[in-house]
Amino acid sequence: MDFISKLKKYILDTLGEAVTVEDVPVKELPYYLIGLYEYFLIKSSYGSFILIHLTAEAPTPSVIKKHTEKLTEIFKKEVVFSADYIEPFNRRRLISHKVPFIVPYSQLYLPMLRMEMRERTEKKPGAIKHFSPAAQLLFVYLYMKKMSESIAYVELAEVLKMSRMSVGRAIKEMEAAGIVNITKNGKERSYSFAGSREEVLNTALKYLRSPVIKEIWVEEVPDCLEVFRTGLDALSDFTMIEKNPYQEYAVSSKSYRESLTGRKDMIQAESGLGIRLELWSYSPEFTAAGNTVDKLSLYLSLLSDQDERVQIANEKLFKGILE
Repeated sequence: MDFISKLKKYILDTLGEAVTVEDVPVKELPYYLIGLYEYFLIKSSYGSFILIHLTAEAPTPSVIKKHTEKLTEIFKKEVVFSADYIEPFNRRRLISHKVPFIVPYSQLYLPMLRMEMRERTEKKPGAIKHFSPAAQLLFVYLYMKKMSESIAYVELAEVLKMSRMSVGRAIKEMEAAGIVNITKNGKERSYSFAGSREEVLNTALKYLRSPVIKEIWVEEVPDCLEVFRTGLDALSDFTMIEKNPYQEYAVSSKSYRESLTGRKDMIQAESGLGIRLELWSYSPEFTAAGNTVDKLSLYLSLLSDQDERVQIANEKLFKGILE
């Protein structure tokens, strides 16, 4: 069940209210808010509100509060934050900031309608549907670069600029998916891949998603933003497919937002004109080969392309990943 279907069913089950959901145009929003959330207009007999669904790394509750306040000014409507999961301590902080939020079939806080709090325990191993961005980044890094060796958690945290706790959670996700085995030696933990290179990747594909959150078109990329070749531009390096007549780059949505702080010279262009920029849920820099995104992330990013030429070339790329 997709997020919107789950959301509508949850509101119906919880509040006894059928709602309609409409996409909200985001072109006029501040750049730093475009790649961070999906935007929906929720309509019911209680009234209507804007729901923002987190699609990237979660900001702090205080930052989320600032975002909802800014968006309330823009839309002139109540703004409700939503995510697939919110840590209990962050839930408490959101409530203290009086930020409305919904996590379907887990937690709900809607002071303008009614409030329901329902605790749910941590997801059990095997219950995951998709890897988190951190877990996917870690898997791609290990699979493409370090599959033959076991690396200490602290070293992975340093290389990927993650906390050691985040690395531990990401590896637990991989364990829940049956991709790695974790062993303990005192306080230290180590992991090993649970199968051959082909077996591991075939299992992981059930949990991997396209890293692309959103694509935008810009007239130029500022020098402060580190970008990496992607799309057909990158695919043409490994197959016979022709490049598009425009440049294609990938960047993490977080880096993109940070690059906009205090500047307004990232001029957006019309679709098909200028430079195509993919905003990713994780940074391509840690897995890239030179100035080009890694093959596995590239493969995942192109799976939804409807062009038969692209899918034929993408399948060839996948076979090359297994070699």
